Amino acid sequence: MVKIKDLTEKQLLSQLEKYEKIYNQLISERQKRVSAGADINALMTVSEKKAEAERRKKEASSENNSSKPNKTDEPTEAYHLKIDENEISALNQDNDSAPDQEEEEEEVRVTQLLQLSKEQLEELRGGAAKKNDKIDKKKKKKK
Repeated sequence: MVKIKDLTEKQLLSQLEKYEKIYNQLISERQKRVSAGADINALMTVSEKKAEAERRKKEASSENNSSKPNKTDEPTEAYHLKIDENEISALNQDNDSAPDQEEEEEEVRVTQLLQLSKEQLEELRGGAAKKNDKIDKKKKKKK
């Protein structure tokens, strides 16, 4: 008997393909029996039963968290939106903090604008003073 770890890549691939075919045949046989009326729980493997139990548990917890639809809503239930309250609260917190950041950014912008206008005023005053000096000099020369 050959150990699995001693198989070559080619042998391993061959065995995988062989057992995949067998597995698919077994699954199709199980489906035929279930469709003929056999109990599906009796034909499920242990790992499949565990996976099914976990899936049902998740479905039950999600149904408890969401509102239960009326009987008339069942055909359209697939189209209903499921709202995650945690995600909504996180978005609200982000939105609440966003205006504070915007106000801070606006304050910085206003401060920068004020600084620019002060600098421009100084330049204008300096330029105006020079012009006034030139005008005064011209007037003095004319007199």
